[in-house]
Amino acid sequence: MTRRLKDVTQVCLVLPVVLVSMLAPAWGDEPREPRDIASLMADLVDDDQPWNAIHATWALYEQGRAAAAALEEALDSDDCQQRQLAAHLLRRIDGHEPSDRLLEVTVEGLADDHLPRAQRHDRPYAYVCVFNAKEGTLYLLEHGRKAEQHLVEGLHSDDEQQRYLCAFLLGRAGLTRAIDDAAPLLIEHLRDNDIANDAMMSASGLYGFGVDVLPYLAAAVKDADQQQFELIRLITLDITDPPTTPAGLRQRKHLHHVTQVYYDPVLEYRLSSHGLPRWPQHQR
Repeated sequence: MTRRLKDVTQVCLVLPVVLVSMLAPAWGDEPREPRDIASLMADLVDDDQPWNAIHATWALYEQGRAAAAALEEALDSDDCQQRQLAAHLLRRIDGHEPSDRLLEVTVEGLADDHLPRAQRHDRPYAYVCVFNAKEGTLYLLEHGRKAEQHLVEGLHSDDEQQRYLCAFLLGRAGLTRAIDDAAPLLIEHLRDNDIANDAMMSASGLYGFGVDVLPYLAAAVKDADQQQFELIRLITLDITDPPTTPAGLRQRKHLHHVTQVYYDPVLEYRLSSHGLPRWPQHQR
Protein backbone atom coordinates (compact mmCIF):
# COMPACT_ATOMS: atom_id res chain seq x y z
CA MET A 1 0.00 0.00 0.00
CA THR A 2 1.39 3.40 -0.89
CA ARG A 3 2.29 5.39 2.19
CA ARG A 4 2.71 9.13 2.60
CA LEU A 5 6.18 9.86 3.91
CA LYS A 6 7.66 13.04 5.29
CA ASP A 7 9.05 15.12 2.47
CA VAL A 8 12.81 14.71 2.56
CA THR A 9 13.27 18.21 1.24
CA GLN A 10 12.16 19.53 4.63
CA VAL A 11 15.35 18.05 6.02
CA CYS A 12 17.30 19.78 3.27
CA LEU A 13 15.89 23.14 4.29
CA VAL A 14 17.31 22.94 7.79
CA LEU A 15 20.55 21.17 6.93
CA PRO A 16 22.51 24.32 5.96
CA VAL A 17 21.82 25.81 9.39
CA VAL A 18 23.13 22.68 11.09
CA LEU A 19 26.18 22.56 8.88
CA VAL A 20 26.99 26.21 9.49
CA SER A 21 27.10 25.55 13.22
CA MET A 22 29.25 22.46 12.66
CA LEU A 23 31.71 24.16 10.36
CA ALA A 24 31.96 27.56 12.04
CA PRO A 25 34.96 26.67 14.23
CA ALA A 26 36.86 25.37 11.20
CA TRP A 27 36.10 28.47 9.17
CA GLY A 28 37.06 30.85 11.98
CA ASP A 29 35.54 34.15 12.98
CA GLU A 30 37.25 36.30 10.38
CA PRO A 31 35.33 37.05 7.17
CA ARG A 32 36.43 34.96 4.20
CA GLU A 33 37.85 36.58 1.09
CA PRO A 34 35.53 36.65 -1.94
CA ARG A 35 36.13 33.71 -4.27
CA ASP A 36 36.20 33.92 -8.06
CA ILE A 37 33.71 31.79 -10.01
CA ALA A 38 36.39 29.56 -11.53
CA SER A 39 37.73 28.44 -8.16
CA LEU A 40 34.21 27.88 -6.84
CA MET A 41 33.42 25.73 -9.85
CA ALA A 42 36.50 23.62 -9.17
CA ASP A 43 35.24 22.95 -5.64
CA LEU A 44 32.06 21.36 -6.96
CA VAL A 45 34.08 18.32 -8.00
CA ASP A 46 33.79 15.16 -5.88
CA ASP A 47 37.16 15.31 -4.12
CA ASP A 48 38.61 14.61 -0.68
CA GLN A 49 38.23 18.14 0.68
CA PRO A 50 35.49 18.06 3.36
CA TRP A 51 32.52 20.39 2.84
CA ASN A 52 34.06 22.43 0.02
CA ALA A 53 31.33 21.52 -2.47
CA ILE A 54 28.62 22.69 -0.06
CA HIS A 55 30.47 25.94 0.62
CA ALA A 56 31.00 26.52 -3.11
CA THR A 57 27.34 25.80 -3.84
CA TRP A 58 26.20 28.43 -1.31
CA ALA A 59 28.66 30.96 -2.74
CA LEU A 60 27.48 30.25 -6.29
CA TYR A 61 23.85 30.75 -5.25
CA GLU A 62 24.79 34.36 -4.56
CA GLN A 63 26.41 34.77 -7.97
CA GLY A 64 23.13 34.04 -9.76
CA ARG A 65 23.20 34.79 -13.47
CA ALA A 66 26.84 35.81 -13.32
CA ALA A 67 27.74 32.15 -12.88
CA ALA A 68 25.38 30.80 -15.58
CA ALA A 69 27.96 30.49 -18.36
CA ALA A 70 30.45 28.64 -16.15
CA LEU A 71 27.70 26.38 -14.83
CA GLU A 72 26.56 25.53 -18.37
CA GLU A 73 30.14 24.63 -19.23
CA ALA A 74 30.35 22.39 -16.16
CA LEU A 75 27.45 20.33 -17.47
CA ASP A 76 30.03 18.67 -19.74
CA SER A 77 32.33 17.80 -16.85
CA ASP A 78 33.56 14.22 -16.48
CA ASP A 79 32.74 14.45 -12.76
CA CYS A 80 29.16 13.43 -11.95
CA GLN A 81 28.91 15.52 -8.78
CA GLN A 82 30.09 18.64 -10.57
CA ARG A 83 27.58 18.08 -13.38
CA GLN A 84 24.71 17.53 -10.98
CA LEU A 85 25.53 20.50 -8.75
CA ALA A 86 25.90 22.72 -11.80
CA ALA A 87 22.48 21.55 -13.02
CA HIS A 88 21.01 22.16 -9.57
CA LEU A 89 22.32 25.74 -9.55
CA LEU A 90 21.13 26.47 -13.09
CA ARG A 91 17.64 25.22 -12.25
CA ARG A 92 17.53 27.74 -9.39
CA ILE A 93 18.29 30.77 -11.56
CA ASP A 94 14.97 32.53 -12.12
CA GLY A 95 14.06 32.73 -15.78
CA HIS A 96 17.02 30.66 -16.96
CA GLU A 97 15.95 28.92 -20.17
CA PRO A 98 17.02 25.28 -19.99
CA SER A 99 19.52 24.17 -22.59
CA ASP A 100 19.21 20.70 -24.07
CA ARG A 101 22.31 19.72 -22.12
CA LEU A 102 20.76 20.91 -18.84
CA LEU A 103 17.71 18.77 -19.55
CA GLU A 104 19.92 15.79 -20.37
CA VAL A 105 21.90 16.12 -17.13
CA THR A 106 18.67 16.57 -15.20
CA VAL A 107 17.37 13.27 -16.62
CA GLU A 108 20.71 11.70 -15.70
CA GLY A 109 20.10 12.84 -12.11
CA LEU A 110 16.83 10.90 -11.93
CA ALA A 111 18.89 7.76 -11.34
CA ASP A 112 19.55 6.38 -7.86
CA ASP A 113 22.97 7.99 -7.56
CA HIS A 114 25.22 9.17 -4.71
CA LEU A 115 23.39 12.44 -4.02
CA PRO A 116 22.65 13.66 -1.44
CA ARG A 117 24.85 11.17 0.41
CA ALA A 118 28.20 9.97 -0.86
CA GLN A 119 28.54 6.19 -1.06
CA ARG A 120 32.28 6.04 -0.52
CA HIS A 121 33.18 3.85 2.47
CA ASP A 122 35.97 6.25 3.52
CA ARG A 123 33.55 9.20 3.81
CA PRO A 124 30.48 7.88 5.64
CA TYR A 125 29.28 11.37 6.59
CA ALA A 126 29.83 13.11 3.25
CA TYR A 127 26.71 15.02 2.30
CA VAL A 128 25.63 17.44 -0.41
CA CYS A 129 22.29 19.15 0.17
CA VAL A 130 20.87 18.35 -3.27
CA PHE A 131 18.11 15.78 -3.64
CA ASN A 132 18.63 15.74 -7.38
CA ALA A 133 16.11 13.05 -8.33
CA LYS A 134 13.09 14.72 -6.74
CA GLU A 135 14.28 18.21 -7.67
CA GLY A 136 14.84 17.09 -11.25
CA THR A 137 11.43 15.43 -11.43
CA LEU A 138 9.71 18.61 -10.27
CA TYR A 139 11.71 20.64 -12.80
CA LEU A 140 10.88 18.26 -15.65
CA LEU A 141 7.18 18.47 -14.83
CA GLU A 142 7.51 21.99 -16.26
CA HIS A 143 9.89 21.15 -19.10
CA GLY A 144 8.95 17.58 -19.98
CA ARG A 145 8.11 18.25 -23.61
CA LYS A 146 11.51 19.82 -24.25
CA ALA A 147 13.18 16.81 -22.62
CA GLU A 148 11.14 14.17 -24.48
CA GLN A 149 14.06 12.50 -26.26
CA HIS A 150 16.08 12.20 -23.07
CA LEU A 151 13.07 10.82 -21.16
CA VAL A 152 12.46 8.21 -23.86
CA GLU A 153 16.10 7.18 -23.68
CA GLY A 154 15.83 7.00 -19.89
CA LEU A 155 13.10 4.37 -20.21
CA HIS A 156 15.83 1.98 -21.32
CA SER A 157 18.24 2.82 -18.51
CA ASP A 158 19.66 0.06 -16.33
CA ASP A 159 18.59 2.10 -13.29
CA GLU A 160 15.13 1.15 -11.97
CA GLN A 161 14.40 4.54 -10.43
CA GLN A 162 15.37 6.41 -13.58
CA ARG A 163 13.16 4.20 -15.78
CA TYR A 164 10.23 4.72 -13.46
CA LEU A 165 10.57 8.50 -13.22
CA CYS A 166 10.99 8.84 -16.98
CA ALA A 167 7.78 6.86 -17.51
CA PHE A 168 5.95 9.06 -14.99
CA LEU A 169 7.20 12.27 -16.61
CA LEU A 170 6.28 11.13 -20.11
CA GLY A 171 2.79 10.40 -18.85
CA ARG A 172 2.39 13.70 -17.05
CA ALA A 173 3.51 15.54 -20.18
CA GLY A 174 1.04 13.55 -22.30
CA LEU A 175 3.86 12.27 -24.51
CA THR A 176 2.65 8.99 -26.00
CA ARG A 177 5.59 8.21 -28.29
CA ALA A 178 6.91 5.57 -25.87
CA ILE A 179 3.60 4.61 -24.26
CA ASP A 180 4.15 0.92 -25.13
CA ASP A 181 7.01 0.87 -22.63
CA ALA A 182 5.88 3.55 -20.17
CA ALA A 183 2.26 2.51 -19.55
CA PRO A 184 2.92 -1.15 -18.54
CA LEU A 185 5.72 -0.02 -16.23
CA LEU A 186 3.44 2.43 -14.41
CA ILE A 187 0.52 -0.02 -14.35
CA GLU A 188 2.69 -2.59 -12.55
CA HIS A 189 3.37 0.00 -9.84
CA LEU A 190 -0.35 0.36 -9.11
CA ARG A 191 -0.12 -2.93 -7.25
CA ASP A 192 -0.05 -3.28 -3.47
CA ASN A 193 3.67 -3.78 -2.91
CA ASP A 194 6.58 -2.94 -0.61
CA ILE A 195 7.54 0.20 -2.53
CA ALA A 196 6.60 3.44 -0.79
CA ASN A 197 4.90 6.26 -2.70
CA ASP A 198 4.58 4.55 -6.08
CA ALA A 199 0.88 3.75 -6.57
CA MET A 200 -0.60 7.25 -6.49
CA MET A 201 2.30 8.66 -8.45
CA SER A 202 1.85 5.98 -11.11
CA ALA A 203 -1.87 6.65 -11.31
CA SER A 204 -1.20 10.34 -11.87
CA GLY A 205 1.29 9.55 -14.63
CA LEU A 206 -1.08 7.14 -16.37
CA TYR A 207 -3.90 9.68 -16.25
CA GLY A 208 -1.67 12.15 -18.09
CA PHE A 209 -1.59 9.90 -21.15
CA GLY A 210 -5.32 10.51 -21.62
CA VAL A 211 -7.50 8.27 -23.79
CA ASP A 212 -4.45 6.62 -25.36
CA VAL A 213 -3.79 4.73 -22.13
CA LEU A 214 -7.27 3.17 -21.89
CA PRO A 215 -6.43 -0.03 -23.87
CA TYR A 216 -3.45 -0.68 -21.60
CA LEU A 217 -5.60 -0.24 -18.50
CA ALA A 218 -8.32 -2.53 -19.86
CA ALA A 219 -5.78 -5.25 -20.67
CA ALA A 220 -4.36 -5.14 -17.14
CA VAL A 221 -7.67 -5.63 -15.29
CA LYS A 222 -7.81 -9.42 -15.59
CA ASP A 223 -4.60 -9.92 -13.60
CA ALA A 224 -4.99 -6.97 -11.22
CA ASP A 225 -4.89 -7.17 -7.44
CA GLN A 226 -7.50 -5.24 -5.45
CA GLN A 227 -5.54 -1.98 -5.20
CA GLN A 228 -4.54 -2.10 -8.84
CA PHE A 229 -8.13 -2.83 -9.90
CA GLU A 230 -9.48 0.12 -7.91
CA LEU A 231 -6.92 2.52 -9.35
CA ILE A 232 -7.40 1.29 -12.91
CA ARG A 233 -11.14 1.85 -12.51
CA LEU A 234 -10.54 5.30 -11.03
CA ILE A 235 -8.13 6.39 -13.78
CA THR A 236 -10.56 5.15 -16.43
CA LEU A 237 -13.45 7.06 -14.85
CA ASP A 238 -11.39 10.23 -14.50
CA ILE A 239 -10.53 10.10 -18.21
CA THR A 240 -13.96 9.12 -19.55
CA ASP A 241 -16.30 10.67 -16.97
CA PRO A 242 -14.43 13.21 -14.81
CA PRO A 243 -16.14 14.76 -11.79
CA THR A 244 -17.57 18.19 -12.57
CA THR A 245 -18.55 19.33 -9.07
CA PRO A 246 -16.95 19.24 -5.61
CA ALA A 247 -19.59 16.73 -4.55
CA GLY A 248 -18.70 14.53 -7.50
CA LEU A 249 -15.04 14.66 -6.54
CA ARG A 250 -15.85 13.71 -2.95
CA GLN A 251 -17.75 10.66 -4.15
CA ARG A 252 -14.55 9.28 -5.65
CA LYS A 253 -13.30 8.46 -2.13
CA HIS A 254 -15.62 5.44 -2.08
CA LEU A 255 -13.88 3.90 -5.09
CA HIS A 256 -10.46 3.24 -3.56
CA HIS A 257 -8.62 2.42 -0.34
CA VAL A 258 -5.15 3.59 -1.31
CA THR A 259 -5.19 6.81 0.72
CA GLN A 260 -7.27 8.99 3.01
CA VAL A 261 -5.36 12.11 2.01
CA TYR A 262 -7.24 12.63 -1.26
CA TYR A 263 -10.78 12.02 -2.44
CA ASP A 264 -9.34 11.18 -5.84
CA PRO A 265 -5.60 10.50 -5.79
CA VAL A 266 -5.50 10.41 -9.59
CA LEU A 267 -6.65 14.00 -9.97
CA GLU A 268 -5.39 15.49 -6.72
CA TYR A 269 -1.93 13.94 -6.39
CA ARG A 270 0.89 16.47 -5.99
CA LEU A 271 4.48 15.25 -6.15
CA SER A 272 5.67 18.24 -4.11
CA SER A 273 3.79 16.82 -1.10
CA HIS A 274 5.33 13.35 -1.29
CA GLY A 275 8.67 11.62 -1.46
CA LEU A 276 9.78 9.67 -4.50
CA PRO A 277 9.11 5.93 -4.58
CA ARG A 278 11.53 4.07 -2.35
CA TRP A 279 12.47 0.52 -3.21
CA PRO A 280 13.23 -1.62 -0.13
CA GLN A 281 16.81 -2.35 -1.22
CA HIS A 282 17.67 1.29 -1.85
CA GLN A 283 20.18 2.77 0.56
CA ARG A 284 19.74 6.54 0.52
